[in-house]
Amino acid sequence: MNLKKSLKHKNIFENLIILNIFITSNNAIISLANTKGNVIFWKSCGCLIKKKKKQNSIFLLEQLSFIVLDFIFKNKISKIIIKVKGGNKQKLNILLRPIFFSKLIILNFIDATKVPFN
Repeated sequence: MNLKKSLKHKNIFENLIILNIFITSNNAIISLANTKGNVIFWKSCGCLIKKKKKQNSIFLLEQLSFIVLDFIFKNKISKIIIKVKGGNKQKLNILLRPIFFSKLIILNFIDATKVPFN
């Protein structure tokens, strides 16, 4: 009986990944971690900037989300949990739009942004 329970538990977390998003006013950082907490992949908008070229941050956010989606689909990941930290909702919408319209199963969405209450 315990073996069947452990096999079912293992199948739930088989293709599960945690997508961590941290957005500041100047940069956005995305990391992918497994359920044990080990970082598998990370990328930031600062890595995408070419030398001596000033680029639009909206374009970089779209490019960043497509790079992350490409990595997810190449590794056959089907289920994700999204954790977000950062205050700019416009940048977050641009970054998450391709992820929401993809065929990924989003199990949970956690917003860990600290909001002042005064």
